[in-house]
Amino acid sequence: MKSFYELTLSILSYVQWDTEDHIFCVINSEELAKNFNQTAKQNKYSYKIISFGHTVPLNIGCNIVFFSSDTPIQSQNTILRQLKYSPLSFTMNDHDCDTAITFCLYRRKDDFTFNINLDALSHSKYHLDSRVLLLVKENN
Repeated sequence: MKSFYELTLSILSYVQWDTEDHIFCVINSEELAKNFNQTAKQNKYSYKIISFGHTVPLNIGCNIVFFSSDTPIQSQNTILRQLKYSPLSFTMNDHDCDTAITFCLYRRKDDFTFNINLDALSHSKYHLDSRVLLLVKENN
């Protein structure tokens, strides 16, 4: 995948959602939220994409959280202290993928690939088609 926007949305296509309403929260980057919106519309995904600063209002109910610039510890603290539930979470700042983040995206040569934190995934209420695990194995 050439774009981490496309990679993120592709990963999300493997999620078995329990509702039709999907709220995608981008933390600390209006620009990323705008670009995710454009990519989602071009690819016919129907996510409600919202940008927030460091504080995410609890009443929003983000199903998906993309951390744009936070450190792994800051991202983990947001999930554990502010959200009090485990959304599907993405970051580009934790190659080891050993915090509370579900999906860790990173650049490899000219493409983007990802790791999955299975512990974080098991804490979320979402189920992921097992084929996405094959993608990880194939890409790594």
